[in-house]
Amino acid sequence: MGDIFDDAAFPTASTHTFAPTFADHLNRLRGLMKGGSNELFKSSVFTAFCNDPALKDKAPALELLNKAHHSLKETIRPAEIMLVVADLERVRRLVEGLHQEFRLFCRREPLSPPLAKPVAIQTVAVPTFKVLIQPSLAAFVRGANVGDSQETDLEELSSSWFDGKAFFLLRSSNLGFAGPATSIAIIEAEPSRVEDRRLVIARHGKETYARRALCPTDTPMLALAAETPDPRKSPPTLLLREDEVALHRVVGMLLNPNVTSPASKSEAVQVDGKGCLANVQSAYKIKEDSAIPLALPGQIALGGEQIKLDEFDKHSDAYVALHLDDGSSIFKRVGEKLPPPLSHLRRFETIGGLGVADILSVGQPHQGFRAVEKAVLVLGILYHL
Repeated sequence: MGDIFDDAAFPTASTHTFAPTFADHLNRLRGLMKGGSNELFKSSVFTAFCNDPALKDKAPALELLNKAHHSLKETIRPAEIMLVVADLERVRRLVEGLHQEFRLFCRREPLSPPLAKPVAIQTVAVPTFKVLIQPSLAAFVRGANVGDSQETDLEELSSSWFDGKAFFLLRSSNLGFAGPATSIAIIEAEPSRVEDRRLVIARHGKETYARRALCPTDTPMLALAAETPDPRKSPPTLLLREDEVALHRVVGMLLNPNVTSPASKSEAVQVDGKGCLANVQSAYKIKEDSAIPLALPGQIALGGEQIKLDEFDKHSDAYVALHLDDGSSIFKRVGEKLPPPLSHLRRFETIGGLGVADILSVGQPHQGFRAVEKAVLVLGILYHL
């Protein structure tokens, strides 16, 4: 940091403080950036460094750095460091990038070109609803208030969960089985730092990507990887600077929405998803593994209308919860019916990699096959409450 304030290079940045702290350097740098006296202090690398949340006033990481500077190292405990270790690693990488930018400036070499800042994502109001989260899949399908359990203190899901969220239609299969093409990803409208291997909508310049973010801790770069069901059709992994990408966490997925795709060449495009939530009538906390990776245990399935048994053809490939005549309930995808004279038998496909397909009778009993008694359309999956 001190190299940047070398008197010969920046006489206007000279100081009479002979023992400057890290915070002193940081505040002087912010002052120079406000003036924007040359291209160095307009660099996106400098902006990312000064705006990092770990370096805000009274941030735990900054207070720890100042504590170490003021000869208080012996009072620092490992627990204090563990709380901010990720912030310290990130700041270290940012400082290295800062110094590299300074060296390029001194050699009169081109600096990192600034990227156009993505416009803010606009959120939309969704239809008001409030439903209880059912304790069992059977209760979810049959529409009971508390199902077959003695549990009465049920969690509640309301439309307020969607505050601060936005909807992006997936135009590719880059999220694999977790986000099939034509699904709608529910994202946090505010960009943020994300955990390693998190599903994201990433905006870089004018491009929008639906990918899985790979975020190593020892580099300022991140990778945006695709997980297409067919690896032969997978686009190349993108390697980008973390501070140049706006990352939006995917917090849910709406399935089989009836939404027209806007004209776009991007992997995902923002849409008005409120129409997809107009028919939310129930919710269920998933407990089984059979829907992995589309839905994990602990996540919430949104239920819509009940499907009439003679209307499955209208819902081909839709995700449904089925209640069967033997008392069991399963989560499947609607497949094709068998040819005559067995057209009352229909194949219900597995959703994830851990389940199996089932052939079930619909509307007419058939010896040796379980029969569908009720079916509820599954509108989507919420990853957390």
